[in-house]
Amino acid sequence: MNAARACLLFAFSTTLLASGAMSQQIQVSRCESKDGTVTYSNRECPAGTSPVRKVNTSPPVAVPDQKAAKDRAKKDAAEVKQTDKEREQKAAEEKRAADKREKSEVKVADRCERARRDLARAVQARNALDTKAATVEQMQKASQEVSRRDAELPKFCPT
Repeated sequence: MNAARACLLFAFSTTLLASGAMSQQIQVSRCESKDGTVTYSNRECPAGTSPVRKVNTSPPVAVPDQKAAKDRAKKDAAEVKQTDKEREQKAAEEKRAADKREKSEVKVADRCERARRDLARAVQARNALDTKAATVEQMQKASQEVSRRDAELPKFCPT
């Protein structure tokens, strides 16, 4: 009797699934007795049986829906890949720009240091002429060199 009932219930639930008449998913449980008799129920398991597992009653996914889902997944994966590629390119561009700025700053610092050293040498050379006998022409030339180097300093050392 239990086997016939189980077969009838199974056939009924299969018919409902196949016909698509289910507007909502029904919870169906597989129930087994101690002697191994299997019963399917959409309510509590009958007396003398215990629930073993829930039965998946959801209809299978239609082939067109599967294909559409796979296509969406491929499209999404391609978009993610493109976004990652764009991020990597942007990061590389930013790194190159930062490296270029740093290199430029180092160049400016080197030029500034060189200009300061040249000014210091010119001042030192002019001061050396003050301590020894030098012609007026040599003194004027040394002062002009100091003035020129002093005027160039802001060009090489922007503040």
